[in-house]
Amino acid sequence: MVIRVGDCEFHDNDRLLIRDNVRYQLQPRDHAVLRLLINNAPHVVPYEDILASVWRNKVVGDTVLYQSIGRLRRAFGDDANAPVYIQTLTKRGYRLLATVVATNAAGRDGQLAPLAILDFVPLSKGRTSTQAALMLAAELRRELVQREVPVMMGRARQDGSLGVDFEMLESMAAAMVLTGSVATDEAGVVRVQIDLYDVATRILLWSAHYDAEQPFTFKRQGEIAALIGDEVIQHR
Repeated sequence: MVIRVGDCEFHDNDRLLIRDNVRYQLQPRDHAVLRLLINNAPHVVPYEDILASVWRNKVVGDTVLYQSIGRLRRAFGDDANAPVYIQTLTKRGYRLLATVVATNAAGRDGQLAPLAILDFVPLSKGRTSTQAALMLAAELRRELVQREVPVMMGRARQDGSLGVDFEMLESMAAAMVLTGSVATDEAGVVRVQIDLYDVATRILLWSAHYDAEQPFTFKRQGEIAALIGDEVIQHR
């Protein structure tokens, strides 16, 4: 899959960024950081979530992340003081500012994403649900991109029972919208609720929930994302 990020091309499978016909081979962890920023664009990804996702069980300091972001900025030709691609939010994290558009293998701009994935909403207080919601949404986007399903990320609107701005999604040519929530019960079980709607008719196409014991591992996140991906493919 090739993803256009601003004026650059990101070749995900090859760990390659192309800017002005110059090819930049990304280091494995720089590639993983960029993927995480793309998967969550345009939202902020907290420092600790990037470290947990990319460096996993390794004990590292913030310096390794600063260095990784610095290398990505050089590849993008970006300026930290006047960013166009990667913005630093002090004491919070980073976010990708540039427009992200999935393209096909030939490099032609694809059709506007037919599936919208809204932010997964953490229903329980505390960091567990919040982090699980963020990481699962990113994992789901990665899963669908691998299956060549064009997606767009958006925010839920809390103005009704569904919290979905269907008119806005119609104007963006989205055919379906996927919403989700994450809650943690007193026993520490993480429950993920997923709903898939048809944008034009507002009809609920599919609904399911998935449970996971803590810790909510990357393996379990991947399993849930794959199951959701199967249902999305069936309803396309």
